[in-house]
Amino acid sequence: MAFAGDDLYLKFLKELKATSALNNTVLVWFSDHGERHGRLRHTLQGTIETNTPYLFFAFPPWFERKYPDVMRVFKTNQNRLTSHFDTYATMQDILNFQGVVGPKGQLPERSISFFREIPELRNCEHAQIPPEYCGCARFTEVHLSPGLDNYLGIVLRDKIMANLKAHKDKCAELRLSAIENILEVTNTGKKSEKGVRTFRVSIMTEPGNALFEATLSFDSTSNKAKVVGEVARTNMYRGQAECVFTPELRRYCYCKHLSKE
Repeated sequence: MAFAGDDLYLKFLKELKATSALNNTVLVWFSDHGERHGRLRHTLQGTIETNTPYLFFAFPPWFERKYPDVMRVFKTNQNRLTSHFDTYATMQDILNFQGVVGPKGQLPERSISFFREIPELRNCEHAQIPPEYCGCARFTEVHLSPGLDNYLGIVLRDKIMANLKAHKDKCAELRLSAIENILEVTNTGKKSEKGVRTFRVSIMTEPGNALFEATLSFDSTSNKAKVVGEVARTNMYRGQAECVFTPELRRYCYCKHLSKE
């Protein structure tokens, strides 16, 4: 769990402060994703937070006094849509710091330094953030027909099994045991196709009581659905997938030998 590192991080930060290292250092503290497991993850708030990794910049105390215009733009960007592509551009600017505000960012740019003002109207499509990771997305609880509910769950389950195709000799056949939740997704920044709806679908499979979540698009004209992007595992799977050595696939696998024990 994330809190397991609290004492280690506290010790590290105290050491930095005690040695005055922060007086000539820009400290960048970030994660690659939000909470992925635990009770919070299985709530609407958890669905939103998993796609919003934290990011903190700590500048030396004198920096804002010396470069007020730079910090004004930096603070403005706190309330704009950003990704770690922008973090990368910012790191490049720090390495080649000029002490001035750069030209205002443009909507088609994927990477915009925080030392340049990021457009207020920027959306996930502009920033090239995939719909399943879009922090601007809106989630609405929906009640679909039982047939459509089950169909979306089966499509997701079939996608998981397709990912395991090369390991079917080691991994058990997963069965759809429950539809945990279905949310309709809107406002991803991507232009909507006529008759196409987007859903965030959560299911449980057996054996192993695995919980999976993915974004699916459903074409109401053809009545066909497909998984968009990655399938996430939202509960722990330690002890279930040790027969597979590919990290990306362990989240999906329940080893066959466990069913025989």
